Amino acid sequence: MRAKVYLKILFFSFIIIFISSFLFIYFKIKTYDENRVYDVRKIDKSYRLSLINNYIDKKYQKNSILILGDSQTNGDSFTYQSTFAGLLSKKLNKNVIILAFKGARVLDNYQIVKYLIKQKYKFDAIIFDVNQGHTGEVNLKRLDANNSKDYTFEILFNQKSFLNFIFNPNPKKDSKKLPLNLYKPHHMGSASHKVENEKIYFQNLLALTNEIKQITKNIVFYTTPRPWNNFKFNSQNDKDIIKNFNQSIKNFCKIQNITYLEPKLYENIFYIDIVHFNKKGHKEMANLLEKTLKDMKIK
Repeated sequence: MRAKVYLKILFFSFIIIFISSFLFIYFKIKTYDENRVYDVRKIDKSYRLSLINNYIDKKYQKNSILILGDSQTNGDSFTYQSTFAGLLSKKLNKNVIILAFKGARVLDNYQIVKYLIKQKYKFDAIIFDVNQGHTGEVNLKRLDANNSKDYTFEILFNQKSFLNFIFNPNPKKDSKKLPLNLYKPHHMGSASHKVENEKIYFQNLLALTNEIKQITKNIVFYTTPRPWNNFKFNSQNDKDIIKNFNQSIKNFCKIQNITYLEPKLYENIFYIDIVHFNKKGHKEMANLLEKTLKDMKIK
């Protein structure tokens, strides 16, 4: 008899803990209030898109500026307030939303924009970071639209995978100065490999561009700046690949009637590693974008 009582107590205790854990995770996601999407790579691929869509619906405002791209536009290792997006928001006194996340590719940004179109959201301007380093993995995707699951139900069955995510959705403190890592030799890959992949890359980029044009009249594409000094121990061919790619993007933007920006931030003093800005880099990038947007009559 006593054993049955203990079993009932254990059973109901488990149910209470399980429900409490679910509600805690759900509440933490719903109350996340930054203007930057969560670091979704901390959770399973199948419900990242559902989480991003939930975030968009919560944070969207009319007359906002939208930031798309990858970890550089996300502001990797810094709080939102210290990123160039946060600084730009303060300079222009406008809502600036970051939907870029670590490792995002063109195909991921395409899926995000498709949802924005579906919801009939419009933006004063959209800024997209075109990363030359992504031409080697043109079919890579971090979001899975075909197998997307509702994150709400997934919390019930995968609570463990959400715990780290909800406690660290994004950096809470700015990163301290890190050693500037060197590029590996031939970091950008062989020229022949890139030529083949760039054809597919530009097809994907064109598809993304056509979707973006449905939700804004003002588009800025910028090519990912990198510290040139960091190439001095590596192949000159890497520099040539990047320069040629930048010119190709410039030509693409001209044809598509898109504003092109090549941030000339080539010195190590702007970076914490081979591609991510430090505080000085974020400030300079915010200044460049402020000027670009004002030249486009966006204030």
